[in-house]
Amino acid sequence: MILLKKVKNNKELAKVINELLNELKLSLVNKNIFIKPNLGGRYPVLRSENNNFEFLQLLCKALLDKGCGTIEIGHSSLHGYEFDKKYSFDELIKLSHYTKLASLKNVKLLNLDTVTRYTEKSGEITFEIPSLLKNKYYINLCKLKTHMETGVSLSLKNQMGLVSMENKKQMHRYGIHQYIAYLGKAITPNLNIIEGIIAMEGNGPHHGKNIRTGFLICGDNMVEADSLACKMIGIDCNKIKHLILSVKQGVGDLVDDNIVQQKNIKKLLQASEYIKKGISLYVWPTTACSGCIFSLNKAVNDVVVSKNMLRLIKMLFFSKTNILIGNCENLLEENKSILGTIIAIGDCTKNAVNRHGIKKYVFGCPPNINNIRKMLCL
Repeated sequence: MILLKKVKNNKELAKVINELLNELKLSLVNKNIFIKPNLGGRYPVLRSENNNFEFLQLLCKALLDKGCGTIEIGHSSLHGYEFDKKYSFDELIKLSHYTKLASLKNVKLLNLDTVTRYTEKSGEITFEIPSLLKNKYYINLCKLKTHMETGVSLSLKNQMGLVSMENKKQMHRYGIHQYIAYLGKAITPNLNIIEGIIAMEGNGPHHGKNIRTGFLICGDNMVEADSLACKMIGIDCNKIKHLILSVKQGVGDLVDDNIVQQKNIKKLLQASEYIKKGISLYVWPTTACSGCIFSLNKAVNDVVVSKNMLRLIKMLFFSKTNILIGNCENLLEENKSILGTIIAIGDCTKNAVNRHGIKKYVFGCPPNINNIRKMLCL
């Protein structure tokens, strides 16, 4: 079953959430619930990058009114930069004001770094999955976002936040679209909620812009829910590789076009393959994980406040430079003209560096910030 609601303003949000739960006809009496929200944001926290605590607060109250037992809201730590830096669970919930949720009766915040896990092998990866999913009513709660690497970030991709940090890196390394589909086969939520009241358009998940759509999508199948979200923001489902691979994996089918409310479609600006800085600097994330992305960001910020700022200005406005992170072999096959302008960052670029004889590179998983700084200042 799939439902789409349009939320006009925050005042009617509680009413709409209750309407959705009633229309879904869920039997929640005495059921213990686990909610995995989208907490992909680091500072500064964007409303379109994270499920805000006000929405979760209203959702929890509605679920408790339906007679559920306990509610656990869980997330794991996220990549920061270098090996010794990460955004811890405590830091994430503080930045997102989730600590206020703990005041609700029968609601608990859960650090997934501390839970027991079972394993399931898919392709090259042995997923480490929280064991609690076996005996909880699992709600997969995500934001509606466009995404530079995967086109969109919806319920299928949101499940990456369940597995271990090493699993996340492996998924980026071995093929993010394929392994999102594998994860969709391995873990089946009871309910998926795509919250797009304030969505993200453009170069998400970290460089996009807030945009109000008012969309709230609920369903018991991730493929159906994600495909409806894509159609409602003007994105061709066939261009979202992990969505089509999930169909082939038997995770679900694309939504019936009859459900799409044509009059409510709000086309969002789609993500591009690169971020352009100044006139001549291009950054291509390809398949990079947050470890490389944030290490590069930190290195650039350090250069900005250093005596080498003039070198960065040259890259921005006078010397064409393409910074590549992630597995960039396919990109280079299609864009060989940029070969002489490349700085490659991270271990995932090794094959491309060796194959094409790229001279400027910094390896590491994630790479050392000081080494990136030095490379930028050559």
